[in-house]
Amino acid sequence: MKTGLLLALVCLAISFALPTLEKTAVDPKTRQEIEAVAMQFAEAYNKHDAPAIAALYTQDAVRLADWNSDDLLVGREAIEKGFAEYFAASFPPAVREPVQMYAIEGRIAAISEYSAGHYNGHIVRIYIRDAATWKIRMEFVTGMNTSLTTTKMTR
Repeated sequence: MKTGLLLALVCLAISFALPTLEKTAVDPKTRQEIEAVAMQFAEAYNKHDAPAIAALYTQDAVRLADWNSDDLLVGREAIEKGFAEYFAASFPPAVREPVQMYAIEGRIAAISEYSAGHYNGHIVRIYIRDAATWKIRMEFVTGMNTSLTTTKMTR
């Protein structure tokens, strides 16, 4: 219940805030830096390296996956533990592709598509500058099991 309410409030806040924020194009250098972080994430994910993934998030990062209402992870330690549990369940390698990036008040909002086995969806990440690099501050992941969708559609 608490997670559902939190998700509803976050989505509502984002829906009202995004149209009013100044969105600008991301300069090529920053885009390359964000893409490098995304590549590090993909490499660590495909190696099932939870500590390496967690290092790409800020200490107080928030990660929410929409397919499981209990999948709200707050803080780098919780995110590392969550990925370690995913990997123990043998999640397949993933292919991620950046789709769009926006600079919003010193942050970068990046939207990506991904595919992992029978699953595909989108990832929305907010990156912030942390010392000499970019880190993930907030992440929202959507997903769909395409094998279930295909099975339902063919019945």
